[in-house]
Amino acid sequence: GVEVRIFDRNAEVESFKQAIERYRPRIVGFSVLTGPTINDAIALSMQTKQLLGDVVVVWGGMHSTLFPGQCLAESYIDVVASGEGEITALELTRAILDKKPLNEVKGIVFRNGDKILTTPARPPIANLNEEIPLPAWDLVDMKQYIGPRFYASRIVSFNTSRGCLFRCTFCHNPLSHNVRRWRGFSAARVMEGLKVLKHEYGINGVYFQEDEFDTDHKRVKELADMMLKENLGLKWHKITRANYVKDKADLQKQYEAGLRYVDIGVE
Repeated sequence: GVEVRIFDRNAEVESFKQAIERYRPRIVGFSVLTGPTINDAIALSMQTKQLLGDVVVVWGGMHSTLFPGQCLAESYIDVVASGEGEITALELTRAILDKKPLNEVKGIVFRNGDKILTTPARPPIANLNEEIPLPAWDLVDMKQYIGPRFYASRIVSFNTSRGCLFRCTFCHNPLSHNVRRWRGFSAARVMEGLKVLKHEYGINGVYFQEDEFDTDHKRVKELADMMLKENLGLKWHKITRANYVKDKADLQKQYEAGLRYVDIGVE
């Protein structure tokens, strides 16, 4: 029941200022990563406040989750959504639009006068199959996201899982809401998404871009069997760990199902 628009700074032709002035949103959310890209989020958040004085600016993403107090020290940020954002964003949006107290929304940090208030943490979404829909591909210009690599000419990325069981010191996972937990779509749900991408957007390749694709070995085997049975003709690419690449028969089955490229972490 909420009108939503996506503005991707990597893909849009229209300027952010033009989009803000045309749609005049009540709430603008920024997905923020630590590093040089944060400068862009800062500049656009300030611009949003200047253009739309009563707008609510929400920061989410990994940087905001790890450093909510630092973010809310800045006047151009009103709320930080910590951890997974789907349910939090919906409840936060309803609370703002209905003028209800924000302290009833789990998983946020917000400014209330001179105080910074933190609500109870929102637990990770337990069942992605039941609680998370497929990506809203219809809300973006998919031509901007489909491109060639050596193994196929029309490739798109597709995220089908969250988290990782391991504890590499350079990674956010052991510190973030995932806390060495892995959750994923079922093989059948992944196939549902692949069929949409194939038949509606004409892809012939897919990059499973996630922290750890191979954690659930049974899921990967089922997916390979389904790919062979459905004969979608897709080539694919996954991210895995070296200790998971050990069963030649499994790899052979995945190759027959279209696997052409494996990213292996060097840790």
